[in-house]
Amino acid sequence: MNKNTKISQVLESVDLSGSLPSGSIPTNPGQLQHLSMFNLSHNSLSGTIAPTFSITLDSVDISNNQLEGPLPNNLPFLDAPLESLKNNKGLCELAQTTVVNDLLFGVYSFGVLALEIIIGKHPGDLISQFWPQSLIPIANDLLLVDILDERPSQPTKPINVEVIMIARLALACSNKNPRSRPTMDQVYKAFVTVKSPLPEQFSMIRLGQLH
Repeated sequence: MNKNTKISQVLESVDLSGSLPSGSIPTNPGQLQHLSMFNLSHNSLSGTIAPTFSITLDSVDISNNQLEGPLPNNLPFLDAPLESLKNNKGLCELAQTTVVNDLLFGVYSFGVLALEIIIGKHPGDLISQFWPQSLIPIANDLLLVDILDERPSQPTKPINVEVIMIARLALACSNKNPRSRPTMDQVYKAFVTVKSPLPEQFSMIRLGQLH
């Protein structure tokens, strides 16, 4: 095993910010087996990003380059803050991909805000990424009516159907796994679609039925 191979097996982060004058983005950093963070910001990299790029990474920063085209549909980009993607030639145009749409409009932020509106406070305890594994069955058993804001009167037909839909979408949008979240286009279509009648009484709906 040569020296370069040994280095590639243990290297976990690479910071090349401001050190690459020009060129294209690497096709696949996965040759560095344990690489989890790759910073390519503040360079003059151009061209598009290969779909295989960043598959093995946990985080990536490609801001302040000359990159263009759609973002790869994989976790480091799905979960990346806009700060890590901004200031590129044509990378984050609105109509390119549903991934870019979600990054711009923040489907996760929509979920958190929607929950806050219907329960009357910040929904930290209801967001699945904050649940210890041992508490998931308890949280799923909670009645929806028990977490709603008590100040307004309880919703009645047909409003209760809308409340359930909002709660279901909000929980889906705040899912801890970005790949399991709906796109904003799917959220919009759910709002404009004709709603089906409730299969059971509103007062008996539990959070576990909304996932």
